[in-house]
Parts: sequence; structure tokens; C-alpha cells
Amino acid sequence: METQLQLHFLKFNIQSHSLEVAPWLECLYAPNDLSHDFPDQSVSLTLQIESKDSPHALAIAPLPNGVFAETNLCTGRCYYADGRFYSASDTEFWHEMDYDVERNLIRANVGGKFLETGQWVISNFLRPILQSFILPFYGLKTLHGAVLHKNGRTVFLSGGAGMGKSTTTLQFIEAGWDVLSDDGPFFFLQDNQSRVLASLDYLHVTENTLNMFPQFGPFKVGGLDSRDKYALRRQMLQQSDAWRSPHTITDFVELRRGDFETPRLVPGDRGSAFRFMFNDTMIIFRHPALQEGPLSARRYSEFIFKLVTSVLQNARIHQLEYANHHLKQLPELLEG
Repeated sequence: METQLQLHFLKFNIQSHSLEVAPWLECLYAPNDLSHDFPDQSVSLTLQIESKDSPHALAIAPLPNGVFAETNLCTGRCYYADGRFYSASDTEFWHEMDYDVERNLIRANVGGKFLETGQWVISNFLRPILQSFILPFYGLKTLHGAVLHKNGRTVFLSGGAGMGKSTTTLQFIEAGWDVLSDDGPFFFLQDNQSRVLASLDYLHVTENTLNMFPQFGPFKVGGLDSRDKYALRRQMLQQSDAWRSPHTITDFVELRRGDFETPRLVPGDRGSAFRFMFNDTMIIFRHPALQEGPLSARRYSEFIFKLVTSVLQNARIHQLEYANHHLKQLPELLEG
């Protein structure tokens, strides 16, 4: 089986003889092709993935002299040597995998829960490897937050776990906003300016959030994932085709959910926003083997630094204070 996912200008080829992931991929992702608009950035990445018990299981050797890469590839500790990353885990999400930078090739054997359903492969393997550290090699970077668009404004909602990014996103959809992502939009640089693209994947909501918005229940796909969240088919919830094009972030909003009497949108501190985003997203490879080998580690880190700096320099910075019972007031507050 071979299937292809077009992530804007990144062509992602997925090959397997033993796993059936194509139907889940079609349910949970909405491909978008911008390769003609950005031909200089167009590139292909291949994932070969098999069941560890299959006769088609891949021969993947550990790195005897690998150095710790200070990050993870999927959910396992990641090691590096000679242009190749390696990761393995013997948890319930069993895997062994390697990533060859120069060949644009990821190879993986999986077991445990990955073999129960193709949804686990998408949500706990494919999505994490894209969002860990691979994408900056291809001029893309995911940032932790939600992105919404309406009437020429593109808003980035930031905040730590539990601040309500996905819940707030559903409320904004109700108010006629387009959602580019509720968690992990793609960013790239165009003429040294940051641009945001839709994550193209599903929305992630808890059962409590679905109870608050039962009208979104029909868009649910599959069961709970490892974070106890359901997947919603995002492509069914769009107001327009805004998600198909790049946008510039106009407003950066830090969500603060708590015991507030009234909802307030107040000016935010740009320095605090910089610190939060760099702590949350910056990846720096420190070991000399990563700095001096075929991996362009310095250019990789400079790309992330330049991208995050551009996002925050060009946007208005706000804090949005609210409690759960204020949700219906938030779109009007932000639009005003």
C-alpha cells in the first residue's frame, strides 16, 4: 500500500505492506497542494512503516555510537550519528525507527497499540513525528497554538495545557471563523516574513468539550486517543476556503482561563510572549556531532528563531482573561 499526503509544498509518501492507514488518513487529513505556488520549497519525504511481526518488517539497526539529540522522534529518546536519527520504545506504543536526513526517508516498525487501529498510527505516530523536529528540515515548523481567520484577521491563540484552545476554537467556529488549526499550525518563511498554513489535520477535543458543544458530535471520528481526546473532521467545519492559503498572523492572544468575573482582552507583554514561545518551541542541537556533520543544525535553529521572531514582531499582543461561562462572549470581544 502506498498513499500520499500533500502538506502544502511538502509531499509526504507513506508506504506499508502490513498496515492499513489510508482510510484513516483520508478521514483525518485534508490535503492541500501549494507546490506550484512555492516551487523552490517543494520537496518529498517518504515514510516506510510496517508491523514488527510482519514478514515485511524492516531491518533497522540501532546506532552504536549515537549521541543523544536532546529531543525525541515519536515518543522515544532520539540518538544521532552520521546524518541518521534513531529512536526506539518498548512501551505500549512499541516502535523502532530511523530518519535519514539526506535521503528524506523515515523507516519504522511498530507494535503494541499501533496494531489495534490505523487511527493510533496517525494520531500517535505520524502526527508526532511531523510535530517533533522533522519539519524544519523542509522549511516548515509547527507552533503550539490554535489559528483562526475571519475578515482579514488571523489570530494565534496560545496558552499552556488546560487554557482552552480547542474549546475556544469551537466557539469561534460557531461565530463564523475559519479554523486553520486548533493545535499545531504550520509556519514557513516567505521573503523573511512568517506565514501560517493550516495544519490540515483533525481537531482534538475532550469529552467535556463535546458535551459543551453537542452539535459537533456528528463530526467525531474514532475513539479516544492517548490524551483522552476525540478527533473531529476539521475539513467539515470550514466556513470558506481560507484554510487553503497562507496568512500573516495579525493578533497573538494568550489565553488565561480562570475564576474571572468578566472576560477582558488586555494588552500583552511582548517580552513574555517571546519567552513563552521560545521555551515551548525552540530546538537547539548542542553536541559537536550534530553541529559539524552533514546535518545543518545551525541553519535549522536559525530558521526557528527567525520564524518565531517574525510572528511576534508583526502581531498585536493580547491576553484574553475568561471563565468557561464567558465562552459565547469571546468572539465578539476579539472582533471588537
